[in-house]
Amino acid sequence: MKKILLSALTLALCSSLFAASETEVEARLQAMSCIVPVKIEERVTKRIKSLLHARKDTEKLIGRTASFFPFFDQQLKELGLPADLKYITCLETELNNKCVSTANARGIWQLMSDVQEEFGLRIDAAVDERLDLVRGTEAALKDLKRMFNNYDNWEMALAGYNCGAGRLGQAMKRAKSKDFDRVKKFLPEETQNYIPKFIAFTYMMKNYRAHDLKPNLPSLDLQCLGAVKTYNFVSLSTVANITDLPYEFIMELNPQYAQGYVPDNPKGHNIIVPRRVMGALQDYVSNPDAQQQGSLVFAAMVVDVNLPQIDSDPCYFPTTYTVGSEETLESIADIFNVSPYNIMLWNQLDYPSVSKGKELTLYLPRIVPKRV
Repeated sequence: MKKILLSALTLALCSSLFAASETEVEARLQAMSCIVPVKIEERVTKRIKSLLHARKDTEKLIGRTASFFPFFDQQLKELGLPADLKYITCLETELNNKCVSTANARGIWQLMSDVQEEFGLRIDAAVDERLDLVRGTEAALKDLKRMFNNYDNWEMALAGYNCGAGRLGQAMKRAKSKDFDRVKKFLPEETQNYIPKFIAFTYMMKNYRAHDLKPNLPSLDLQCLGAVKTYNFVSLSTVANITDLPYEFIMELNPQYAQGYVPDNPKGHNIIVPRRVMGALQDYVSNPDAQQQGSLVFAAMVVDVNLPQIDSDPCYFPTTYTVGSEETLESIADIFNVSPYNIMLWNQLDYPSVSKGKELTLYLPRIVPKRV
């Protein structure tokens, strides 16, 4: 009884807090840049209210962006697509790469098996590239770009991404229109809710600090990831040995290889690892002689004992960098081999711009493996 009463009081408090700031939320929504028209309706505010009520879960979601958004930002930039598209993954899977829908869509972008034919992704017992952060993201963004080119409208493109081009085409025929407001009533209920959900998640990702939400960041190894391409067979246990990382961790980063190995592929397969160990793995996969050895001898880890240690992560150390004249977040990120998005998270920056004299906190590898 006490638990029920406490839950009711907590819900009432959250509701009153949201009501007190509802005017501010609406003002931020009206001012928010977004790829779709921002309509302040109950489905939007209700979703925002839900995200604020589940604060711990939302803080975990925001923290997980540190692992994935750097991959998305890079490919969005290369394809000339708006950065907001990455928020699709928040409403699709809450950045859980192991999600499987009732329709058997998989991966962080919830891709169907037809991407195998359309975009050349490999899907079989050994490899499911829908779970590959690089290949899966590439396919999803190409699909979205194609949708936008067809409709010249991001509301229609997002709707088509959710329910499929076939269903969207049928709805357009029934509505006798290409206007989303006329078409949407002929779409599935899930798709009708898709745009409001997208607006709500976009709002939360852009305004979480205004609600005093603090990202629950994962380990720095999970924040600073990169991809190494290999063309030859590689066992993930070998990857674990080379990088001196737990095998379970390597499997977590690479769920596309369910059988624990990367098969031969003349076009190459990606292996996701922390950036600090990419050099060692790259040397191995590009060295056929090393791969043919029956037993490998690995160099010892090099530890700089003069550097300070982060209590929670002995592999990294904090440092302060002062922004110089004409430097940008991108140029600083290139110098230190981190992503601009991570620098933003570490320094509570709302915008990807920095001024001269600004002091930035960076986290850099403290322990670096020698190359094979």
